[in-house]
Amino acid sequence: MGRFQKILMMLFLVVMSFGLAGCSGSDDAFSGDGDGANGGSSGGGSSGGSSGGSGGSLAISLALVDQATGSATTSVSAASPGELRATVTLNGATVGSQVVSFATTIGTLTPSSGLTNTAGLATVVLSDGGTSGAGTITADVTVSGTAATATLNFQVVSSATTTTVDMGSGTGASFLADTIGLGGITDLAAGGTLTATVSIVETSNNNVAYTTPVTVNFTSACVVAGTATMDAAVLTTAGIASSTYLAQGCTGSDTITATADVGTTLNATANFTVQSASVGSLEFVSATPESISLQGTGGSGGTETSAVVFRVVDAQGNPVANQLVNFSLDTVVGGLTLNPTSATSDQNGLVQTVVQSGTVSTSVGVTATTSSGGSTYQTQSSQLVVTTGIPDQDSFSLSASVLTPEAWNHDGVVSVITARLADRFNNPVPDGTAVTFTTEGGSIESSCTTTNGACSVNWTSQAPRPCGQTMGAADVVLDPSLGPNQCVTTGGVANPVDPVIDFDPPPQGESSLGQPYGGRATIVATVVGEESFIDTNGNGVFDDGDSMKDLPEAWVDENEDGVRGGFEPFFDFNANGSYDAADGAFNGVLCNRTVSPLCSSDETLHIRETLVLVMSGSAAYIDVVDGALMQFNAGNNIDLSCDAAVAFTVIYSDLHHQPMPVGTKVTVTSSHGSIVLGGSYTQADTTYNGAIAFAGNIEGTGTADKTNTGLLIVTVETPRGLISQASYPVTETCPP
Repeated sequence: MGRFQKILMMLFLVVMSFGLAGCSGSDDAFSGDGDGANGGSSGGGSSGGSSGGSGGSLAISLALVDQATGSATTSVSAASPGELRATVTLNGATVGSQVVSFATTIGTLTPSSGLTNTAGLATVVLSDGGTSGAGTITADVTVSGTAATATLNFQVVSSATTTTVDMGSGTGASFLADTIGLGGITDLAAGGTLTATVSIVETSNNNVAYTTPVTVNFTSACVVAGTATMDAAVLTTAGIASSTYLAQGCTGSDTITATADVGTTLNATANFTVQSASVGSLEFVSATPESISLQGTGGSGGTETSAVVFRVVDAQGNPVANQLVNFSLDTVVGGLTLNPTSATSDQNGLVQTVVQSGTVSTSVGVTATTSSGGSTYQTQSSQLVVTTGIPDQDSFSLSASVLTPEAWNHDGVVSVITARLADRFNNPVPDGTAVTFTTEGGSIESSCTTTNGACSVNWTSQAPRPCGQTMGAADVVLDPSLGPNQCVTTGGVANPVDPVIDFDPPPQGESSLGQPYGGRATIVATVVGEESFIDTNGNGVFDDGDSMKDLPEAWVDENEDGVRGGFEPFFDFNANGSYDAADGAFNGVLCNRTVSPLCSSDETLHIRETLVLVMSGSAAYIDVVDGALMQFNAGNNIDLSCDAAVAFTVIYSDLHHQPMPVGTKVTVTSSHGSIVLGGSYTQADTTYNGAIAFAGNIEGTGTADKTNTGLLIVTVETPRGLISQASYPVTETCPP
């Protein structure tokens, strides 16, 4: 072709392309336009979309209409599927016989591709697919190697359907609304079990099982009363829930109720009867309290009655209700009574009677008897104790975990003080009896209340520390005019530092104010109680001819002389502002006031008990003496007299001539000879008032024609590791 012809051909093609562009267009209101030369463009709205290809003017547009009506739509449902329409154009002209592929993010497309007709239209069905939500459809087409894509947004909505449900027994045609199935049981054996079953069905769908899980709650009157059990909350499986019912003492009629919440409350019930159980045994349950006060005394926080409880059970151990039980006492001494003498068991199988105390201290048991089926069943309670419940003086004691603590030089050392109390019959006092404490030295918790007749408090070392005689110092006396715990010297000669002085007997020299013993702390415990007496005629009360321990008001015996001095504090029980001596009358509840003039108008007073703790010092004062208590170190050696054994005694004390702390270790060694006895000693816990001594023997070597010398050394070490030592010369002379 010539050059001129090529130019004419190019002009012809340009003119033809403009002509075709002028003829292109679309009258589809739900489709977008595409321009192949300028790229694709998305269609507006959610019911239509289009996109152009990458070459030429290939375009595809999408539209969604209701399958039944053909009306444009943006959603589909199970009841209203949609029809998806894809139109393919090339340079504005529809293109037939082209395959369009479809895909969606939700719902179902049937089929997934379509072939355009002569109008360029391909259609598929869009259904809900069983899932609600918004999604996007994508359509793809390729013509002569040129591709085009279009997208369309839509949503799947749930169909508006109504499901109604109900609860009962069975399903389908056999469904009985509001009824619990019991497997045909109307009479249940005592202690038996049954299965309660309910069904939840769709009444809007021929009573088929409602398969959505639902919690069903079961209960009954006996379950609420505690005489039966059953599974309280059960989740349905395939519309069915079952609960196991167990009778545990329930008798007579019972009604099981089932409830469920499915937006509305569903209910079902079933009635049945539990047969009465046969008695299997009779059990003692409790006696509260186990100790009661004598009639007319009331005790210290006590009571004069006790509730005694028994239980009637069947052979399986389940409670038996409505069973008559008779009661009796094994003794009626002193006017003991019980009420009622018979009772009927409740739904828990329990029966109760009340014992009223008499006027005589004793122990008593309650016998329970019942009959069933020609058999008699019997059991007895534990023994009740009838007593005063009031602590008396000779049944009161104090003890300490540590009697001789290393407490003179150290704060914070603890000793546990325990009080034990009983009444005149030596039965433990009622729980909750209050004990009050005070101390001359250190500190002590103010009170405690008893459990099983005992209680404890902590004593702790601190100031004040009782002053008194000290080794190497002059005699002292207490001077109350200077205040509490004030010691002054008498102006005499200083005491020696040797603990052998006053070793036997203990320190003497009491003044009119009493000899103060340093470091000895007196603890006093008081309780409201009664005096003790000896019931010589055995009638259970104090009367003429009986002897008693007549008590004054309690006081702190700081000088341990057993007599209340004017400087010693006292406990003013009657609050009259003065110290009262013994009144010569019996203070107690068990007094025959109708005949005896010796009954005090005051039935109670402070009973008291005293305990001394030694607040021991840590420095030891030591001496060694021979058998005649002659001091070896008073100018005399320990003479072994050639191979002879010599007896010695080690005497040691703290600064107040008191025992060293408990656990103190004393060792005796010698650089010549052998300690054959008394080489070591460990201090015991004691409140002895004075120095401590122990014996030993030392034996020589027996070397002839020679004089040997050495030292006997005594070492004292306290539990805190403080060491004191003393040494004494040893001489052994042997002739040729």
